[in-house]
This record gives sequence, C-alpha cells and structure tokens, in this order.
Amino acid sequence: MKKVNILISIAAIFFGFFVFTTSLIMASQGDSSNSDKVSKKTLYFGRVLPDHSLYPVLMVFDKGLVSLSSEKAEISLRIKMAQDRMVSSQMLLEKGNEPLALSTMTKSQKYLILAAQNFLQLEEDSPELKIELITAFKQNTSGLKKCQDKFTNINTTPINDLIIESDALITILENHSQK
Repeated sequence: MKKVNILISIAAIFFGFFVFTTSLIMASQGDSSNSDKVSKKTLYFGRVLPDHSLYPVLMVFDKGLVSLSSEKAEISLRIKMAQDRMVSSQMLLEKGNEPLALSTMTKSQKYLILAAQNFLQLEEDSPELKIELITAFKQNTSGLKKCQDKFTNINTTPINDLIIESDALITILENHSQK
C-alpha cells in the first residue's frame, strides 16, 4: 500500500510540474502588445537570464539555498549570486534590454551589500572571507564602470550611485578589524 502512495505522490509531482511549466510557456507567449513593460518574459534555451520564463523558479531556489546556509556560507553564496547577476546584466545589455540590465545590476549590488552586512556582524575572524568580499566589490565596481558607457536609452545615474556605494563599502571593509 505504501508503494502505491509513493507512486501516486511522484505522479502528482510530475503532473504539477507539467502544469506549472505549461502555464509559464503560455504566459510567456501571451499578449505582447504591451511593449512598455520593464521585463518581458520569454522561453529560450541556454543561460537563464531574468527575462526567462523559468527565472522566478531559480529565484525561489536561490532563496532556499540562502536560508539553509550557515553564516559564512551565506556570505560566500551571496557573493556568487552577485557575480552571477553582474554577468546576467551584461548579457541583457548585449541583448538590448537596458531597463532589465540596470535592474539586474542593482540586484547584484544588493547581494553584495547583504553579504557585507552579514560579514560585519560575524563574531569570529575570517580574513579569507574579507578578501573574497573586497575582491567581489572591486570586480562588481569594475563591471559597473565597463557597462555604464554601453547604455544608450536610459539614465545611468543609478550606476554612478552604485559605484560610489561600492567604493565606500570597500573602504569600510578594508578598515574593519574583527574581534
């Protein structure tokens, strides 16, 4: 009897996944007459960018990973997520999706800020993590500067703000000594 319940459960999960995927595909192919949207979701193969129909599923997965991580692992995970968002924003910019590229850049910065806040609250010393975080901020700042000139249709003032914020946080981290 237990085997039957397990098989029914597995079948239900697959059916639910099928319905969910089909819904996402149908939603991505829906009314495209509203071109004023900041992000238009599409279904394509390859790297999953924020304009992909399955991107929200990946975000839920990322949040689950963060919630299950230890303090130090969470900081490293947020750094990796920030780096991934920066690469995604550059790819979106190459595709001509400037508003979503800018939004993704700010998300990258948000992940680094959260990682820095968590690092500054750590009670134990972690010089390796400090170096990893400072390096990530420097790489992110470099990525912001490189992308800034590629924007042609939207205001890049928020990027200037992100660069200033990054420089300030790099200074704070470099001068921070843990107890």
